[in-house]
Amino acid sequence: MEFIYTDKTDLNPQFAVELLELGQKYTVPDLKRYCEEYLSGYITPDNYVQMSNLAEFLQANLLRNSLAEFIAKNVKMLKQKPGFTDLPNNLLKNAIFKLAKK
Repeated sequence: MEFIYTDKTDLNPQFAVELLELGQKYTVPDLKRYCEEYLSGYITPDNYVQMSNLAEFLQANLLRNSLAEFIAKNVKMLKQKPGFTDLPNNLLKNAIFKLAKK
């Protein structure tokens, strides 16, 4: 509720995921964007696969874009990790496109 009145709220990664789900479910685009921006700062080699699945499931385009950038910057390391080949095709294509633009 706090976000609806103030356009901000205290977040941690787990709470941001929960709010992102609610933002998608109840069509609150500002909340969704706020959470996607927050989560974009928490992408790591250990959670990028889970974040990718979340972004796909919730149609979180801003988070998808951040993930594509993260993958493009870290592709040599990430391709050695489990789950890389299971990433959504659209995300991999976007990461390759970003890598090619460099």
